[in-house]
Amino acid sequence: MTRNRLFEWLQVDLWNKAFTDCDISRTEFHELIQFASKQSVHGHIANVAVRNNKRVNKYVKFESLYVADIMHKENRKLDILVAEVAKGLEKHNINYVIVKGQTTERLYPYKNVRAFGDIDIYVHPDDKFRIGQVFKDEWNIELTPFSRGKHRNAEMKGVEIEVHHRLCDFKSAKHGRYWEHILLEDMKEKRYVEIGGTNVRVLSPMMKLIYTFMHLFFHLILFGIGLRQFIDIGVIIHRYRSEIDRSELEARLKGLGVYDAFCAVGWIIINRLGLPEDEFPFRIEEKHKKYEKRLLNEVFYRGNFGKYGRKYNTPGIMHTLETIHIMSKHTISFGGMAPREIGMMIPRTIAYDLHLDELAQFLRRKLKINI
Repeated sequence: MTRNRLFEWLQVDLWNKAFTDCDISRTEFHELIQFASKQSVHGHIANVAVRNNKRVNKYVKFESLYVADIMHKENRKLDILVAEVAKGLEKHNINYVIVKGQTTERLYPYKNVRAFGDIDIYVHPDDKFRIGQVFKDEWNIELTPFSRGKHRNAEMKGVEIEVHHRLCDFKSAKHGRYWEHILLEDMKEKRYVEIGGTNVRVLSPMMKLIYTFMHLFFHLILFGIGLRQFIDIGVIIHRYRSEIDRSELEARLKGLGVYDAFCAVGWIIINRLGLPEDEFPFRIEEKHKKYEKRLLNEVFYRGNFGKYGRKYNTPGIMHTLETIHIMSKHTISFGGMAPREIGMMIPRTIAYDLHLDELAQFLRRKLKINI
């Protein structure tokens, strides 16, 4: 019941469908917004109640106003900070793009509703060593040292900033090479959107959609994912439906080995979140629809970024073993959506944890030297 009600309220907020759930009680609303918070979509629920405040009881009205006020303040704070970061990077001629977060929030039908998070920056390989000095000179902030991970971190005015030198870690080397090619090609043209009164550099609509999906895809298989990321994809498709070349998008998704996974996720966005089917770029087949129940069971069991449904939440051997167990289950459940990429996740992840990937790179270098 709560799950169905959540989808109904999300469709009201996303696509302006008629609101008919006016008689919701104080207890039911509290349960609904708590349920939604595990998916990081509670801002949408509050927004529906605020917009229909004359049709709901005073307790629902007060709780929704409280949540909506927090969402508004935090999103405004992030807008201002994104603008400040963009100004600093432009000042030092850093080749960058801001991804996800506030660049997606601005596409939503209602401002300051999307759940807030951190700030993600991708830096072109030519500038990845220089950006640390920029942060030090401009804001007196030290980025964490380079590691084997995709990004370096910093905290700025209470907000986590991730400076990525890689955006995706594909397990298939073929997919990884193709990704780097289309990403760097995309960055050859500078594109800006206005955030916080400042022009902020972003990816093209097509690459924004692909990267947002890849972010969902990897988190889904590794840990779990929430509804917020599904909504992000639906909103991007809706807003850019006339700008994205469908045949080129299909070619790129197939080049990355994730076309069927994209369509499986798309079916949930259509069937449960209410995106008009004619706006989705591809025809959904029965083989895509069959994943709906499995995907939603994981979404609601594990919540946003897999925060729930775990026994071990702190780093350590048991946390790692539990993560491998989750990945194993997801590989069996979702392997058919992207066989090559998902099939290589567990062996590549284990190799990474044991540093076997570094050993392999070392041996390849030695072999090249000796030839």
